[in-house]
Amino acid sequence: MKTKMYSNVGWLLFLLVCCCALPYTCFCYKPGDFVPMAIQTQYHSMRSPWEDVLGHHCPRFGIDKEIVLPIPKPTGYTGSDPYKIALQIGKEKFHTPWLFVIGRLGSEIPMIIVKLSGFSTSEGSKLEQDSRLLVKKYSAGDLQGAVVKLESMPQQYIVKHEAVMKNYWDINRWPKQILIQYQW
Repeated sequence: MKTKMYSNVGWLLFLLVCCCALPYTCFCYKPGDFVPMAIQTQYHSMRSPWEDVLGHHCPRFGIDKEIVLPIPKPTGYTGSDPYKIALQIGKEKFHTPWLFVIGRLGSEIPMIIVKLSGFSTSEGSKLEQDSRLLVKKYSAGDLQGAVVKLESMPQQYIVKHEAVMKNYWDINRWPKQILIQYQW
């Protein structure tokens, strides 16, 4: 009788541990998973609501990637004020400051560089500089940080993305396109 009772307690303990660990692993990112992202725009002190970004424009966990993000025309756009965007990365986990994308001083086309860092749940250590190699070793991870930088687009990207340049300077063509580079 006692061995049967210990056997049942063992199974119950095993099931309890599995049930407790399952939700934790389900909410982790695996390499290549889409990291949710939302965008908010501001023009003339009027802010749009947060809007989800389509999956193919979102970062993918542990993968460096470049995308061209379309930005909608704001209501009442005249070009007199700067047009700003803010990004929300990872299920409302990280918010960027306002980024001046149209109407900035200078004649250069902007490019957004988003540096993301991940965290491995397997070993509990932060990922290093070249995280792509480390992320592939782990089965799950979490987003630990995001640093966003707005820079002038280098000449090599202007040649590669000529349509972005033409569209950016034409005030009648919308949506505008902004190049975003995700780095892990």
